[in-house]
Amino acid sequence: MAGFHGVVTTYTTVVMFLALGAAQNIATKNRLRKVLMTDYNSGVRPKINSTEAIAVYLDVVLHQIIEVVSKSQLLITNLRVKQYWKDEFLVWDHAEFNGLSKIRIPSEQIWRPDIYLFNRQQEEEVVIPDTWAELNHTGHVKWTYIITMRSTCLQRLLGFPHDEQVCPLQFGSWTNDIQALSLYNLSSVGDISETVQNEEWELVSMTAARNVELYSCCPYPYVDVMYYIKIVRRPLYYYYYFVAPCVIIMVLTLVGFWLPPDCEEKLSLSITMLLSVVFYLQLLAEKLPPDSNDVPVLGEIL
Repeated sequence: MAGFHGVVTTYTTVVMFLALGAAQNIATKNRLRKVLMTDYNSGVRPKINSTEAIAVYLDVVLHQIIEVVSKSQLLITNLRVKQYWKDEFLVWDHAEFNGLSKIRIPSEQIWRPDIYLFNRQQEEEVVIPDTWAELNHTGHVKWTYIITMRSTCLQRLLGFPHDEQVCPLQFGSWTNDIQALSLYNLSSVGDISETVQNEEWELVSMTAARNVELYSCCPYPYVDVMYYIKIVRRPLYYYYYFVAPCVIIMVLTLVGFWLPPDCEEKLSLSITMLLSVVFYLQLLAEKLPPDSNDVPVLGEIL
């Protein structure tokens, strides 16, 4: 019995110790947040020397290619966007806060880089989620959010349905030139390790490149990071519903030439083939965008 009471006493002591530690940790975090947010202005670039540019590092994770709309030249993706920078106004001595070296804080309360997708194709304004940002005692900030984007993807359809497309995602600052914000890609490739497989398109690669562009409107250049999503169409569906009917029409058309001129069925077969070609071309035109540069091979054959 005494041993049981000893176990209970020990368990109660451990629970009380953990609860006290958790309460102290919460109190320390609240005190740190209050100290950091005192006189902090989220509208001011967090740079002690205002003449220096803030280095922002971008990393994009492709979660899913939701849809590629060939008719509208549109790419719909689900992305996880990660941004890293240093906020010189959010630095603290972790020894003064019980060794607390990291803290999470609502991102809308701190300065955030105005990084947007330039080639987006949205019917309404894109709302970036106000997720929490992770702060380090050295001032380094990590901000991550997940968003679904609709972007332009100009397609070349010469090899349809066995075509390969490269869809760009152009990220950059809308208002800050290179003197204020210098954007870098964290890696030369995007993260596609967790990408959900698309039934129509096979993902080949996702590469990244940094560009510096000088526009005629402004004295200083702007920086953007381009992600190139390379995809290949899975042709099996189109083989069944596009290629196979095309071959059948071609064969039956040749059969019409082999029939003797006095055959009563030759005229009806030729009219039927003509209507089939018209219907097939209409079906093909509804699927593909109006493109004056390339005509699909199937269209040329018909």
